[in-house]
Parts: sequence; C-alpha cells; structure tokens
Amino acid sequence: MTRVFIEPGNPHDISRADLEDLATLVREGQSGLAVEVSIGEEQGYGVTFAEVLRIYMDAGEIAGDTAALFAPFWIAVRWMRARWTRDKETHEGEQPRTRYVTLYGADGKKLKSVKIDTPEGEPEEIDEPESLHHRPWPPDRT
Repeated sequence: MTRVFIEPGNPHDISRADLEDLATLVREGQSGLAVEVSIGEEQGYGVTFAEVLRIYMDAGEIAGDTAALFAPFWIAVRWMRARWTRDKETHEGEQPRTRYVTLYGADGKKLKSVKIDTPEGEPEEIDEPESLHHRPWPPDRT
C-alpha cells in the first residue's frame, strides 16, 4: 500500500483537525493510500509569511501512473485554495498569506511545488532550489 504523509511547514499554522480533514479528502479521492498526518517540531525560528504544506509519498507501486501519483497533491492544492478563500472571508480587508504545497517522493526529493496567491487564480508551479534542510523519509514525527 502506498503511504502518504501530510505535514505543515509550521506546526502552528494548520491544526491537526484541519489536516485530518485533508487526509480524509485524499483517502476518498484516491483509494489504496495509507494517509497519515505528521506534525513535527518547529524548525528554525518559524518565521514565514507563507503557509506551507508538505506531502511525502512512497510512490513505489504507482510510480508509472502519473495521474495517481499527483492526485493527493492536487487534492491538497484545492484544499489550500479553499483555506485561502475562508481566510479572506473571515479577515475582511486583509490579504491572506500565500500558500505553498510541495510533493516529495520516497527519496525525500521534491517532485512538484506550487504557490497559491489567490483562490481564483491558477496555482503557479515553482521551480526553486530545494531547501538545504533535508526532510527525513518517512517523517518520524507524531
């Protein structure tokens, strides 16, 4: 069974309950996945103006099926866009923070990453260098 870990970039940005809701959406949208929420310790100073979501995927069995490989990623992108909309409605007059969603493979290397500036616009694929802070696979956090 393919394992998927969902992890916020900062453990204080997205609640476990919200992440569990996303995990349920991923399970419903793509059967055959063992989806877990992983919330680690805050890394560094935790100061970022963006909301970051990481998805780690052990894609061994579905590596040849690109649509299945990226399905959890695109479910998470739609979910983050919906969060952006909710933040905009809840905090009128304020610009919600930019969202980033990144998919990592079993080797811990980045497979795809997007930036979400607005819920109406298309997510912008970003091709920035990988962080020097390599994340372990599988995440060994709670």
